[in-house]
Amino acid sequence: MIGKLVFITGATGFIGCHMASKLLKAGCRVIALAREKNGMSPRQRLTEAISQVDPAVDITERNLIAIDGCMEDDGRLWLDAIRARIDEPIDEVWHHAAIFKIFKSCREEVKSINVDGVKRMLDFVVALNGSGEMPRYFHVSTAYSNGKAESESTLITEEIKDRDTEFRSIYDWSKHQGECLVQKYQQDYQMDTSILRPSIVVSNMDSKVVIHAAYYHVLATLYTLRKRAEATLGDDFDGNMDIRFFSSPHTPLNMVPIDYVVEAMYGISRKAHLQTKELKIFNIVNEKPPSMELIYRMVCECLDLSGIRFATQEDFDAEPMTPLERVFDKRIVFQAPYTREITHFSDSKFRAVMGYDELPVPQIDEAFLRNINKNFLEVHEAGLSKSRVEKTAEKAAGSTAEKVPAKRDGIGAPRRLAVVD
Repeated sequence: MIGKLVFITGATGFIGCHMASKLLKAGCRVIALAREKNGMSPRQRLTEAISQVDPAVDITERNLIAIDGCMEDDGRLWLDAIRARIDEPIDEVWHHAAIFKIFKSCREEVKSINVDGVKRMLDFVVALNGSGEMPRYFHVSTAYSNGKAESESTLITEEIKDRDTEFRSIYDWSKHQGECLVQKYQQDYQMDTSILRPSIVVSNMDSKVVIHAAYYHVLATLYTLRKRAEATLGDDFDGNMDIRFFSSPHTPLNMVPIDYVVEAMYGISRKAHLQTKELKIFNIVNEKPPSMELIYRMVCECLDLSGIRFATQEDFDAEPMTPLERVFDKRIVFQAPYTREITHFSDSKFRAVMGYDELPVPQIDEAFLRNINKNFLEVHEAGLSKSRVEKTAEKAAGSTAEKVPAKRDGIGAPRRLAVVD
């Protein structure tokens, strides 16, 4: 039996590469949109990203077709490229691609990819199979797309807010705008559409495929600050950072492992009763999220740090931030809003189709956090070491550039790091 034919974006990114691996292992044929980057062709990047997830996954010319492009292209270019390679109706479209930026100066760039790019994608889906049946459309968003809750007791529901709301960043705003477009197109074209909303995604317990964003960016920031303290103070540094952190130890941080997210999304896509010309929205969240106290205790254990204390706005009003606290606060500006709010999500629609016997609540405990922290730091340190070697080599090559021209093979070295495309 020939598997489903699936088009996917963002397959070189963190969630996307895991989803592409899952689809391939399930026997699907995957057409993936990717661009050339760092001297690597779209197919090389896709193969590397997917193989990182599972080196045993079978990747062939038939089951993985690479299409050169990005979210700022006209979707007709993607369509032409696909039809030049394969003349079959596509069963499903999975849209993962997004850009993670929050500063107002990046607003137009974020809008171009996370909002206008969604419109281009939806136009592409409508035209994809010509006069035939439209493919099912799976839109990967975020559980935080509805903005801030009105109060700590307010549930973030599995629906799209149709009124003004306060957003944590232009990223959350852009994801909300993208969802509104999806809703409009679903109504206009009667598409079989699902919006999938994972919360803060982290690696599997034993995986070394990571991302330098969200939770991991905070871990990397504290790693860097520790290294600088060691370099400055030498043997006098005892691991005490003496940093106040604006949050409460009781605040939950809604983290979900990537394997849970992928199993949830794939499971939803295979429920026959959900194949309807309706808009389905699912929050893919952790019903028992870890507390900030547990998270920071395990971060400190991993980095052998102490002196990180929770503080309130009143504490900082009484005693302004130290220079080190300002550095830390600035470095984690993207992640900070999620650590300062007590946010509760409804996932009743999700649990109505994915019961606890099929997909239990993910357990993020000391052992889980200890492992993902350790795995990330191994990847992070290896990347820093590689970067230092490359810079040294570039400097040496530059000093002899007139005598020995630099050789370039056009292919970057493999990385154990999946990033958002």
